[in-house]
Amino acid sequence: MDREYHTPEHEYGSCAPEFSMPPDEFNEELRPPEKREEESKPRRKQPFRLKTTMVAAVASAMIAVVAVNDSFGIDRLAGQAAPIVEPEPEPEPEPEPEPHVIPEPEPEPEPGPEPHVLPEPEPEPEPEPEPEPVDEREGDDAFPALPNLDPNPFFEWSDGNHDEKYIYINGAESGFIYGGADIVEYNPIVNIAGASYNSATNTLTLTNFSCTWMEINLMGNGFKINLVGSSHIGRLSVWGFMYGGSVTFEGGGSLYLNEGGSQSAGLILQAENSMSCVMVNPGCRIESWGSDAALVVLDSTCEKGLYYLKGMHLEGGTAGAVTNESTTTGADGTEETVTYTYFSVVEEDGTPSKHIIISNAEPENTENGGITNG
Repeated sequence: MDREYHTPEHEYGSCAPEFSMPPDEFNEELRPPEKREEESKPRRKQPFRLKTTMVAAVASAMIAVVAVNDSFGIDRLAGQAAPIVEPEPEPEPEPEPEPHVIPEPEPEPEPGPEPHVLPEPEPEPEPEPEPEPVDEREGDDAFPALPNLDPNPFFEWSDGNHDEKYIYINGAESGFIYGGADIVEYNPIVNIAGASYNSATNTLTLTNFSCTWMEINLMGNGFKINLVGSSHIGRLSVWGFMYGGSVTFEGGGSLYLNEGGSQSAGLILQAENSMSCVMVNPGCRIESWGSDAALVVLDSTCEKGLYYLKGMHLEGGTAGAVTNESTTTGADGTEETVTYTYFSVVEEDGTPSKHIIISNAEPENTENGGITNG
């Protein structure tokens, strides 16, 4: 129901308050300054205008009172506290999707401890076969390589050059069967039965030959004696004198040296500081005796004095070295002892053997290398 507000009517000149809009630029009823004086004059009644103005002012006041609450939330019109309206909670953000993680493979379970198994006993190693005993009398694989194989052409002395190579035989028939220029000039060569020399091969052939002693000088390391049949020599001496005086036995015959042992050695080689030695080929037989030693090789620069090839046997000892002492008396009567070493065939106690055999034959017995010293 609409209410009408009426102000009491006043006559001009009453003291009732006037409601008027403040002057601003949007108020069409503003008056120019020059007309302000007229406002102080009494005006005539304006009932409609007052009514309208008052209604608008009251409505505005009510709206302002209803709409405004103080800071404590009290509704001034109702006199009650305005309900506190809680703000709606903000929606919780949707959780971000978890990243896709590839699951790690599960570790394989560790194997449990193996059951304790007793190791099988290792088979006992078969015993190695015992090496066959080595016969120290077995021969060599090869002869040593020696220089100066040919006879020495000459040797220089203080009085000139001398040709001293020769083969000398002493016995029922004596003489040089071979010699150098000096030998031919002073001692002509003779023919001796059973002995012949081939200068092309540097070989002396003995065929069922016998003599008291034979001496060979500077015939070189290639000198050979070929044995045919059975030969006998009281003593065989060979000289090298810093050049070479080896002797090599070959053939199918046999040679007996110093039978009975009257000489100090059946075979003696004086190398005289040269590479000289005694060598024996298979097929032949060498048997020697000596009152001191059956075989003596002095002052040789070879590794040993006696070589014989495999397939042969040395009876009477083993090839080795002997150390000896020699005492001499000077012109003033003083004695001097000299220690020297030479190659020979030695027995187990280190003494030189006085009887040796080098041959293809099997040993006759096992005592002292198969032979008995006489």
